[in-house]
Amino acid sequence: MQRGLFKKVRLSSRGIWQEKVESKTSHRFSPRGLIQRLFPPTTPPRLTLFFFAIAVQCLAAIFAGIFMGFESARNIGVALCSVVFFLALFVIIFAMAKPVLDQRLEPWRQKLLTGAKVIVVVLVIAIIGEAIIIAPLLSGSEEALLFGRWQNPFTTNDRIALTYQGSQTLLDGENPYTHSNIILAMEQFPTVDPTALRQGDFAEVYPYPTEAQVEEALAKARANPEVPPLEFESKITYPAGSFIFQVPFVALGLDLRWFYLLCTLIMMGVIAWQAPPSLRPLAITGAIVGIIVWTAILGGTMDPLYILFLLLGWTLRRRPWASAIFIGLAAISKQTAWMFIPFYLVLLLHESGWRRSLQSAAVIGGVFVAANIAFIVDDPQAWFAAVFAPILDPLFPQGAGIVSFAALSTSPSSPLLYSLLMGAVLTGALAWYYLRCRQAPQTALLLAMVPVFFSWRSLASYFSLLPLLVFGAVIILEYKRARAAASEPAPS
Repeated sequence: MQRGLFKKVRLSSRGIWQEKVESKTSHRFSPRGLIQRLFPPTTPPRLTLFFFAIAVQCLAAIFAGIFMGFESARNIGVALCSVVFFLALFVIIFAMAKPVLDQRLEPWRQKLLTGAKVIVVVLVIAIIGEAIIIAPLLSGSEEALLFGRWQNPFTTNDRIALTYQGSQTLLDGENPYTHSNIILAMEQFPTVDPTALRQGDFAEVYPYPTEAQVEEALAKARANPEVPPLEFESKITYPAGSFIFQVPFVALGLDLRWFYLLCTLIMMGVIAWQAPPSLRPLAITGAIVGIIVWTAILGGTMDPLYILFLLLGWTLRRRPWASAIFIGLAAISKQTAWMFIPFYLVLLLHESGWRRSLQSAAVIGGVFVAANIAFIVDDPQAWFAAVFAPILDPLFPQGAGIVSFAALSTSPSSPLLYSLLMGAVLTGALAWYYLRCRQAPQTALLLAMVPVFFSWRSLASYFSLLPLLVFGAVIILEYKRARAAASEPAPS
């Protein structure tokens, strides 16, 4: 009997030891264990959709880049692929923003988790490849790795060049809106590809001037560089925040992409910090694998500034003044932020009533006026012509949206038609949101940008940070607060 008892104890002890060994082994570093920690079994199904959105966005950006970058590839098939993938992207983001989808997707949780893990591995490999191979090729410098040394001055678009010039003009005590000149900016940034306008020598050109026509017009403009040419956009086509916030970087002679990288890192930090502790690794992973974000920064996107302010304003609605001020800062950074303001005010109307909504509108307007008033007073015509240039100037059709089909035709289309279509989509989106905002408040961050897809200018870069913005708002506002509410003791 004693022998049998001893054997039982020994076996039991062995079982305890084996359990301890397995526990220690499971905590050792391994790719599988790391992925398991990043995607715990309790991950809400809706959040896994973010990684599918990034994968679809990569495909959409590839087709949009092929369509815009290669004249031989501008055909109905490539345009259709770009449009379809972007529409699919919007559908996935919309699903991610709807709380009811968590319950409906529950039966597919494990499959969604598996798919998200595979996508993360592929995206990490792609980011490493971009950093090692693609980035130096795009920049023309073997030293210009994604996280390496960027050449200064270096830019890839006229938007960065003109705002850089605007910051320099402001440091000299002059009005940037009256002293902008794309030809002078190109002397400082020789790699700039200027935005052509349908006037001057390009008045009868459609759908876009050829490379030879652009070079001929540039040669003529360089012969008299002090006079901004009619054929190219020379205005700073943004509100004052576009060149005010980056002044310290310009004063130090830094590449402005460092400034927008900093804005992106702050935004990612806010999302990770505000996420529930159990979802923080997922939030960090989501921020890192957004390859489109890193590619957009490398290409010179200015969107991270206004997206950062927008995220802060949207997620801080419980602090009325701070929220409205951040939305105002977004509005003075880029006109695209204006699209979000009606949705923001509609949500405030439902959450806090007319008074709070009107007060926030007044604060947003006050921030906008305060930032721009000096330039308006100095030369109202120059300010108005610059800030509303995206609407008033005769731009060529360009973008990843449905306007890509117009760019395939040799018969000029009317920009007014696209403006009306964009207005109709915006009106419909606002009407839907007014009726459903309480059930799905974060859908506004998508609905505000969908109308731009139907506009005369719908560049793929406009949508580059959209998945991250919605992902951040959802994980902060819906999971952190929901878990905080669940942890509160029930009233006695």
